[in-house]
Amino acid sequence: MIQLKTVGDVFDDFIAHAECKAADAMGVRATVETVGQLGRLRIIASSQRHISKAARKLEVNQIIGSASEAYREHDLGWYIQRPRLRKHSRLRVSEVSGLSRSQVYNLLDGSAKPNESTYAVMLRTLDVFERE
Repeated sequence: MIQLKTVGDVFDDFIAHAECKAADAMGVRATVETVGQLGRLRIIASSQRHISKAARKLEVNQIIGSASEAYREHDLGWYIQRPRLRKHSRLRVSEVSGLSRSQVYNLLDGSAKPNESTYAVMLRTLDVFERE
């Protein structure tokens, strides 16, 4: 049996629906409990996907096993964020991130690439710098 919604039910759902494109004062994604003035939710691209003509039949390609030819994914996150971090002194990046100075030097000079958890730390560090 299908439950029909009244206009009141639809209205209640609309009022209780979280604004998925908004952020609270701290820049955190808004939830149903978020109150006050909302700001824009900042989105940072972490990868780019190049899609070929074969992607038109992507679902079929996935079933028959040739989906890898349909698209290639390139991780761009670090290459976009590193220049933004290099605008700040390495000592300050080390202090804010909690990473060792040698690790920060290697990451910002390009001799090392961060793993997933270190990348998350660096993104939080950028957020701190942008709020200052």
